[in-house]
Amino acid sequence: MTNIFSKIAAGFKWVGTELVKVADWAPKVIKIADDAKVDSETLLPQAVTVFEDADALALAAIKDGGSVITSAEALAAAIVAAAAADGINITADTAVVAAFEVFVSHVTATGTWTEVLAAMKKLVADWDEFGAASKAAIAKIEADATA
Repeated sequence: MTNIFSKIAAGFKWVGTELVKVADWAPKVIKIADDAKVDSETLLPQAVTVFEDADALALAAIKDGGSVITSAEALAAAIVAAAAADGINITADTAVVAAFEVFVSHVTATGTWTEVLAAMKKLVADWDEFGAASKAAIAKIEADATA
């Protein structure tokens, strides 16, 4: 019978020890949850803005038929290839000139390229803002978790 009581007493002692541990980490959990709630009020609207910007860029590109983006991509690829050849490969250099001519012809042929560039600029700016806010929020949560 004493053995049973000693096991029960040991169980109560263990529960007491664990409750002290809970008292240590419970405030951290509450602080982290509060941080997450506050951060979500800022980050969720910023995330929605980024998605809307991506949508605007896609719509502008579709309206353009994708010609400006496609020709800009081809121009960038030609420049990279010419740079890799240290600018001494005539074929690669000629490809840059040809890609630039195509890009300029698409830009001047369509009136939507300004929409594409404006949408791209807005997306980049909003993404940077969202990324900075996200990094700050994560850093704060990590600091609270390790405090």
